[in-house]
Amino acid sequence: MAVMVWCQGCKKVVWAYDHQPPVDLRGICNMLALPCPKCGEVGNFNGWSLSSLDDLKGNWKVFPDLWSAMHSMAEREGVEWEPSGNNHWFPEELNDQVKNLIIWERR
Repeated sequence: MAVMVWCQGCKKVVWAYDHQPPVDLRGICNMLALPCPKCGEVGNFNGWSLSSLDDLKGNWKVFPDLWSAMHSMAEREGVEWEPSGNNHWFPEELNDQVKNLIIWERR
């Protein structure tokens, strides 16, 4: 199972993973009004997911793995491949700023 999300503003894949259960992650990102980690545009994401490589049979060429399928779909959609290298949404240099925005209440 593979999932990737790209920003419609800057046309870059911002998150991708090949062991993600099927979920509409782009919809979740839009509903949460997340900012794009690349350009900052809020809630303007699209995405693509695939349950297995078998789903592509007969439609595309054969892919050796889900990463190759995601790369091909990104190219087909005209978006640059720039997902986070560590699967964090926000860049490391923003970690403290993001943590300060989250208020944890202990009850």
